[in-house]
Amino acid sequence: LIFFTVFFFYNIEKSLKFVSEINFRIKKQVVEFILKDSSNKTFNVYYDFPPGFNTGYSYLFKLSDRHPTEDGNNLYVIGLVSSQSQDFSNYYLNFPQKPIHISTIGLVQIISVKDLNQFK
Repeated sequence: LIFFTVFFFYNIEKSLKFVSEINFRIKKQVVEFILKDSSNKTFNVYYDFPPGFNTGYSYLFKLSDRHPTEDGNNLYVIGLVSSQSQDFSNYYLNFPQKPIHISTIGLVQIISVKDLNQFK
């Protein structure tokens, strides 16, 4: 019983003090970055997060009155920054001769591919 009580209160305390590294402020900065970077052109966003980390972004886009569109001119892939070396060669192979930029805000990594619909 003593073990259960200590275990229970320890976990409750940890749960109440938990602070996510990808909080509202970071998500808002990511959305503002995408809106500014897309320069009033259409854009699409793919979320490369573990389950539960991609919440809130669509709401913030809705608040800004700009929404990702399926056939957007610019593509943004947002996900967690990895401590391991990442291979971005697939982006260069799939989007040859398109400007590709990698940015980081907090623990969120943003990969942008510009001018997807140019010369279609």
